[in-house]
Amino acid sequence: RIASGGGSAGGHLAAYLGTMDDEVVDGVSRKPAAMLLFNPVYDNGPGGWGTARVGDAFSKYSPMHNITKDDPPSIVFLGTKDNLIPVATGERFRDKCKESGVRSELHLYEGQPHGFFNAKKTDGGGKIYRDTMEKTVAFLESLGWVD
Repeated sequence: RIASGGGSAGGHLAAYLGTMDDEVVDGVSRKPAAMLLFNPVYDNGPGGWGTARVGDAFSKYSPMHNITKDDPPSIVFLGTKDNLIPVATGERFRDKCKESGVRSELHLYEGQPHGFFNAKKTDGGGKIYRDTMEKTVAFLESLGWVD
């Protein structure tokens, strides 16, 4: 029951771990069993974020370009006013996962910017933060990880 999780660049790393080719080391898979992704940078291909950093090697590093049927389920949180990750990118990742037979939930937050899920970022009362955490717990419950 190991999940990878993170936001923005950390979300890229979490998604990369979930979509990379698996390698078993000492009998243990290095692939997580679930991904918890907060405005992840998961399209590094042409037109995606970070392409300039990886260039033609994007197919090696871009989670969007490495989705396969053995990937873990994911939950994704994205603001509709995110200046780095467009909603269309989130929808494309979700749809490609589903086409591969992999569960992927996408939760959109109307009018919210990049990093909106942080408790003190957008709504001083932490309402959005609590909502993302409640949805995360429900996701983990659906996997049988949490009672």
